[in-house]
Parts: sequence; structure tokens; C-alpha cells
Amino acid sequence: MHPRLIFLSLMLAVVTPSTIALIHQAELTAVAQSVSPVTEKANGDRLLLEGIQQYRLGQYPQALSTYQRVLEIRKQQGDKAGIGQTLNNIGEVYLGLQQDDKALEVLQPAVVIRQELKDRTGEGETLDNIGFAYYFQGQQDKALEILQQALVIRREVKDRIGEGKTLSRIGTVYYDGSNQYAQGLSTLKQALAIQSIEDKFQTGITLRRIAGAYTSLKDYPHALEFAQKALSWNRELKNRAEEGRTLRQIAAIYFYQKKYDSALQLLTQQAQPIVKECGIPSQEILILIQVSQIYLVQNNIARSLEIGQQALALARSNQLRTQQMISLEWLAKIYNVQASSYTQTGLESQAKIEYSRLLEVSEEALSLAIIQKNLTLQTSLLQKIGFAFIILNQPQKAINNLQESVSVARKIKNLATELSALTSLNLIYIQQGKNEKVIEVELRMLEIARLENDKFDDTSTLSSLASTYLAKGEPMKAVEAYQQALTIAQQIEITKLAPNLQDYALRFKFSALKGLSGSYKRFKQDDKAIDFAQQALKYAQTIHKPILEAEALLDLRFLYYFNDFPKAIAANQQALTIARQINEPLQEAKALRGLSNAYNQQQNYQKALDFANQLLAIAAHLENSQLKNDALESIVNIYQKQGNYQKALTTAQERLVLLQKANYRLFESSALLELSNIYLSLGDTLQALETATQALNLARESKSSSEEALALIYLSQVYKAQGKYEQGIQTAQNALE
Repeated sequence: MHPRLIFLSLMLAVVTPSTIALIHQAELTAVAQSVSPVTEKANGDRLLLEGIQQYRLGQYPQALSTYQRVLEIRKQQGDKAGIGQTLNNIGEVYLGLQQDDKALEVLQPAVVIRQELKDRTGEGETLDNIGFAYYFQGQQDKALEILQQALVIRREVKDRIGEGKTLSRIGTVYYDGSNQYAQGLSTLKQALAIQSIEDKFQTGITLRRIAGAYTSLKDYPHALEFAQKALSWNRELKNRAEEGRTLRQIAAIYFYQKKYDSALQLLTQQAQPIVKECGIPSQEILILIQVSQIYLVQNNIARSLEIGQQALALARSNQLRTQQMISLEWLAKIYNVQASSYTQTGLESQAKIEYSRLLEVSEEALSLAIIQKNLTLQTSLLQKIGFAFIILNQPQKAINNLQESVSVARKIKNLATELSALTSLNLIYIQQGKNEKVIEVELRMLEIARLENDKFDDTSTLSSLASTYLAKGEPMKAVEAYQQALTIAQQIEITKLAPNLQDYALRFKFSALKGLSGSYKRFKQDDKAIDFAQQALKYAQTIHKPILEAEALLDLRFLYYFNDFPKAIAANQQALTIARQINEPLQEAKALRGLSNAYNQQQNYQKALDFANQLLAIAAHLENSQLKNDALESIVNIYQKQGNYQKALTTAQERLVLLQKANYRLFESSALLELSNIYLSLGDTLQALETATQALNLARESKSSSEEALALIYLSQVYKAQGKYEQGIQTAQNALE
């Protein structure tokens, strides 16, 4: 019965016939005066129920419009409790649309109203929504803190449905926001136990979240089982928005199972049409990013980039700040893959263009992440920016960003991102020859790998640490680390790794064998060194990796060089043949440089120059300044050995200009010393002194003790040539300190 009819029926039931006539006129007047507010109140209640129904069907834009009308009515009536309830419901719709900023704008006043009214049930409900808004913003600690407050209130007022909802959200923050997968799964199952009895609507949502937790744990059979249950449940409830989200989850599971075509079909033919129908652009953006991800793993970088840019455009057109941030970060990943691809093939100039693009989108995303106080995204973006600066030869900017990334990662206890940032930071310290810093960083990397029980990173870090010990002149420690790496590498289940990691894992055993060969060479145990190099060659042939085979042959060339020159040349020539067969210009360049240096030592200068010029041609074709530097350095050495100092000088000057233009500070000092030596050979001690002094200043500026010592030795030779013996002796002594 309509509320007004109920009211009139009750009135008639208590009024006697004798009084009807007396109050008839007054009653008519009162009814006339009360029709408007009572009707408006009833209309507001009706619209509220309509909005709730629209929300539960995933009709978010319609629900938002309905709730806005309810809010107007509540405000006209001065209904404070109704205003608080409606603001809360509007906030919940914004959460469904993943417009977390707008959600917080209405939820904050809602919770204040409910606290003023001492409405503990309502306060718990709104705190729950506020906590989840912070989860969407990436502020996981704050989200968890507020959700825990909500849970206390839910339990205090014995709101079982609310308790289940809050537990489900806490579980989501644990597994998806804080990487606490087991705790997240446990909490979600607590929520499900309550909801399966009390709340059918939230059950469908929690089933999907459980599927997400199992996906994070890489338990794909259980993930798919719960996702299928969630899909059936949400379809039964006709919750189209949640159906779309669940289809996205199933597509993610297919992706991790490498069922890329199935994932793509599900996303484009089912999930995307549903979220478009529901008017949820935030979900459509996430679908586009998933589609882009599939194209990327299929090595269709152009299509991946196109879809990723569509996602960003959609986020911008709808002014969705969080989704803009996510889209920008995804584009940074695509640019990183493209740049890495160019780097691996020696296309340095193209790689730098991609890293410049990566820098642009990452810095824009970082500014948004700072506004959103999203520390997880901040640390990830800082790592990407730092790595880009490494490639763009801006080491100090790289160090600043990477150190900040490490600091933020430690603050939020994100070991994976800390490891990535440390790996990049390590590259700079290696380039700068700061072995103590390198060892400090690599020991922390090893600690993280073992905390995570990650054999892949464990092996990778051990190999890098061993290489550092070798560079530092500690071959015994190097042998120990390489032996550990070899043992752990053989324990890795390569087929269970992601496709992009499998190739790297196959190389671990090769790298360890190669490293052991180099270590025993330092011990002057040539037989053992050759034995491990031959094992590396055999392993490369066994796993059918010709590029590694060529690398092993180049190592053998070096080992044979002093004892069996014909064998050395044969190994080098074989490596060159393989590199050309598989069209690997970088490996070809290595082989050419090896042949050039070998013939230079044998005083066969014409052959040495021929191979060096072939290397120079590859460098020009690839526009690779690093390879050009290698070629010019080889040519300078050949001319010097020939005694053709004028040509050596011209080439050395060309090399210095190249290094300065490319901002290769690491090599600039050695190029200056090379020039100083040539000037000395030409008898120009003033120019020799000037260039050696420049090298010394550069070494001190970069705080490279080894480069500084070398520059002092060259200076002492110049002073000796000038007849300044005391100054020369003092300078040489300074080099030894």
C-alpha cells in the first residue's frame, strides 16, 4: 500500500464518527498542506531504491543520475541522515567508475555527517568506501588503516553484511595492493563465508577477487575455477559491470597460461562491449591495456603501442587521473621494450629516441603519482626514469632517481621494485669502476633474491657479483660465486618461467662456465680456463644458441692467443662466420675487433686495418657510437704500432670528439691519455701535458681513483720527457698512494 494511504487508514481507524464532522475542514486543510513534503519524501525513498537497483545491475551512469536527484530532495527537506546516506551511495558509484578523486569528494562530507549524527552503522559503511578509494589511488597503508577502522565498527554494531564487504576489500588490498597474497586469500575466504549466507550481491564480487588472489599466487587452475563461479553468479544477478570485470579476470588468467588468442577474444568480443554498454570508461581503459599487453608479448610492438595510446586518449578525454597515470606507465613499458630491442641489435640512435619517449611519459606519470601519493607507482617510475638517464648518458640524474626509487621501495617494503632499481644503479657503479659500491649493491640484491626465494634473480646476481670480484682482483671469491651460480642455475625450472625470461635462464649456466674460465685465467691456470671455455662452447651448441657459441669461440680465441695463435685465429674466424650467418651485427663487431687486435699484435697491420674498417662500417650502419669508438681505438693502436703518429693523432682526435659529443665520460679520460701519449711520441710535450692534465681533472671530477692513478702515471712520463725529474717522481708516487 502507498505510504499516504496507510497513513489515512490509520487515522480513520482511531477517529470516532462523532468527531468526523468537527474536524473535516481542518483535516482537509492539513492534508492539503502535507501532501508536498510527504510525497517528496516518498519520492526520494523510491528513487533511492531505484538507484540501488541500478547500481547493483552495473548501470553506474544511471545510478549516479538517480542519486543526484535523491540528494536534491534530501537537501530540500533538510534531511541530514538522508544526505549522508545519499552522499555515501554517490561515492560508491564513483568507486564503481574508478573515479576515486570524485568518490573522496562526496565520501568525506558523508562520514562527517554520519559521525555528527552518531550513526555508527553509517560511519562504518562510509569509512569502508573511503578506505577503498585510497586503495584505488595506490595509498595502500592508508587504505588498510581506514578499512580496519571500518571493520571494528561493523563488528561493534553486528553488521554481518557490512563485515563481509569490508573483509573482502581488506583481502583485496592485501593481495593486490601490498603483495601479501596468502593473507589476502585467507581474508577473502573469511568474507566469502559470511557473504555466501548473508549477501548474494557481494558474493559475486568476492569470488572474482579470490580468483585474482589465486592468479597472483600463480595457481591458475584454482583462479579459473573461482572466476568461472564468479561469472555464473554475476550473470545470474544480471550485474553487467561485475560480469565485465570477471571476464577481464578470466582473460588475465588465460594470458598467464599463454592462451593469448583466447584472452584477446574474451577481451575484445565480450568484456569490452559490456563495459561500453555500462558506461565505465575506466574499465574499458584497463581492457585496452590488457589487449596491448597481449600484442606486446606477441612481439607486435606497433599494435601494442597503438592500443596503449588509445587507452591514454580515453583516460584524458574522461579526465580520469588514475587511469591516465596507469596508461602512461604502460606506454613507458612499451617504449622500454622497443628501446631494449634496438639496443640488442646495436641500433643505438633509435634506442635513445625510444628512451627519450619513455622519459617523457614516465615523468608525466610520476607527477600524477606524486599528486595521488601512490608510492608503489612512484618507485616503479623513478626506476624507469633512472634507467633511461643511464642510456642517455646522464649518470648523476640516473643515480638521483634510482636512489630515490630504492628509498621509496624500502619505505613500502616493495622488494621487487627495490631489486629493479638496485640493478640499474649497479650498472652505473660498474661503468664508473666503483667496485666497493657494486659489491654493496649486489650483496643487497642477493639478499632480496633469497628473501623472495627467487632462483632466477639469485643466479643472475651471483654471476654479476662474481664478475665484480674478478674485476676487483679477487679471483677466489669469483670462483666461489660462479660455482654457486652454476649449482642454482641447474635447479631453475625454465619451462615454468615467463617466455621473456626463459632465454635469460638458459644463459645462466653458460655465463657461470664462462666466468669460471675467466677466473682460472687470472690464476694463470690456462688448462682449467680452456676446459671451462670448452664446456661453455659445448653447452651453447647443446641448447642450440649460435650467438652463445660465437661468444664461447671468442673466449677460446683469447685463451689460445698466447700459446697457439693459429687456433686463436681459427676460433675467431669461426665466431665471425656464425655471427654473419645469424645476422648478429654486435657479435660480428666483437669478432672483427678481435681479429683486428690479433693481427695488430702479429704486426700484420694491413689485415688489422682491414678488419678495423669493417668494424667501422658496421658502426656507421647501426649509427652506434660505442662501436665507432671501439673501431677508432683499434685504428689508433694500429697506427701507433706502425709508428704512423700523424694518422694516429688525427684518428685519436676524431675519437675524442665522438666521445664528447656522445657524452661518454667514462671513455673520455682514456681517450685524452691516448692523445697525450701520441703527442709525446711526436715530441710535443706541451700538448701532451695539457691533455694529460685534462684527463686528470676529468678523473677527479668523476671520482674514479683508477682513472686518476692512470692519469698521474701519464703525467709523470710527460714531466720526465720535459726533464722535470723531481716533479715526475713526485707525480708517480702520488699515483701509488
